[in-house]
Amino acid sequence: MLYTVWIDFGTAELNAGQEANALVNVYRQAAGLPASEEEQLRLLARKYADVVVNQEWDEMNRNILPVASDKICNEMWRLLEQTPTSNPSEIGAKNHILTEISSLTGYRRTRLVQFASRIPGVLWWVLLVGAVITIASTCMFGAASRVLHAIQVSALSLLLSLVLVAIADINRPFQGGVHVDDFAFRRAQINMSDE
Repeated sequence: MLYTVWIDFGTAELNAGQEANALVNVYRQAAGLPASEEEQLRLLARKYADVVVNQEWDEMNRNILPVASDKICNEMWRLLEQTPTSNPSEIGAKNHILTEISSLTGYRRTRLVQFASRIPGVLWWVLLVGAVITIASTCMFGAASRVLHAIQVSALSLLLSLVLVAIADINRPFQGGVHVDDFAFRRAQINMSDE
């Protein structure tokens, strides 16, 4: 189970990076649009990154479902729907941006699903009962020395406790001591401010 939640954690981290990368692609490809729309789209892309870093990551850490970037994403969609294209270059740029916004939206939705996903209660019961049974089983088998037996049971109890604590913490990829950080979006902010 620990391996599974660690893999899920890595997937959440990768997804956050892909979301930030899609955002930077939207920002860069905006250069192919008419000047007014380019400026508006780039402003929205920077606003999206700022909202994710300064608001949504904190909300997810406090177990609040974030909604602010969804509104910005919808503004991007509306802007592109209303953007006039007058030549093949602008049409190509608009199509590429639509693809990236579609990817951005998908990565965002995946992030929210990963944020809300938890190990079901029944599996927690299986883990806890399994740990208790395992510890109880070791108590039944003696050792030549009572001290050695106590050390073995204590060590196993400590190990199982640590595994359960690790599973509980890593199971929430955007909360707790071990969590996906906002590095990818901070990097996106830097990339978008350099251009």
